Amino acid sequence: MADDEQAVEIIAPAEPVPDTPNDVKGWKAKIAASWKAASEGILRVSKDLFDAKAALNAKDRKLWLNLSKQLNDERVISEQVQKKLLVIGGKYHNFKDVIGALPPRYNAIYQLSELTKPQLEKAVQNKKLTPTTEDREIAFLIDSKRGAASQVVSDTNIPLVRVVQTRKRLSPESKAAIIRASKQLRKIEGVDLRLTTEGANLIGEDED
Repeated sequence: MADDEQAVEIIAPAEPVPDTPNDVKGWKAKIAASWKAASEGILRVSKDLFDAKAALNAKDRKLWLNLSKQLNDERVISEQVQKKLLVIGGKYHNFKDVIGALPPRYNAIYQLSELTKPQLEKAVQNKKLTPTTEDREIAFLIDSKRGAASQVVSDTNIPLVRVVQTRKRLSPESKAAIIRASKQLRKIEGVDLRLTTEGANLIGEDED
């Protein structure tokens, strides 16, 4: 070899990293990542849907109705599922820091939207909310939170409240608000909502 020639080291190309794991540890990591990605995907599409509705409604409500109909008609997301995803999207900031603990099911996350951010974080800390939490466990968790809230309300000795139906025609928005309020009142322990022909009576703990 001539003096001015330099030795050249030939390096074989690196072996490509296989997409398919070859041991338990690799498979566990791959499956765990996919499982977590499912929850992230649900939150992401929920937020996109929520943001789209807000943005389009700001311009023209018909634009959002058009998008919603197209998603339904083209079998992307049904209108019923859209309603649940919109609720999730509206609570995105409650969920974003506990994504890793969410069950990867939109129905489960929809149910969890009843909880506040502190309640979600506490449930994670107490290991009551994990990706393996089942629907019945979520229902029990939500009921326990409702019970605690109801006890606080009950301890305040709610006075009698009388809601009387007037002869004025109610708007659809007012009717919807009354229905929502009635459902919430019926969930409170120690309170009895009695509907009558004259209106509705809300009976509290200190009712004679």
